[in-house]
Amino acid sequence: MGILKEGDEHDYVDIDDFFKKRQRSHILNFMPFELTFDNYKEILEKYFIYICVMEDLQVSVNIMAEKLGFPATEIELINPSVRDEELKAEIREEFISNNRLEYEIFNYVLTTYKQ
Repeated sequence: MGILKEGDEHDYVDIDDFFKKRQRSHILNFMPFELTFDNYKEILEKYFIYICVMEDLQVSVNIMAEKLGFPATEIELINPSVRDEELKAEIREEFISNNRLEYEIFNYVLTTYKQ
């Protein structure tokens, strides 16, 4: 419980090893509806007030606050992660291929989150 042991399933040598061992995203497991290529836009538009984009967190928080009628608040980044490893292109492509719907949803959200 909460302890990583050398050699266990969560002991990753590097970013490439992580994505080789974790080929599927779990994001759809956290959605309250079953999303498909045919219905995700309709469901997101009908049931979600807003979906934040973590890569642009301050903008997302400001927009969400406005939509909910709250004042915007400044987000202080505490302990941001340093990106010091580059994922190999073939591993990235395999992960995207294994998670096509998740990437379709993400790309759709990227086109709509500033609205």
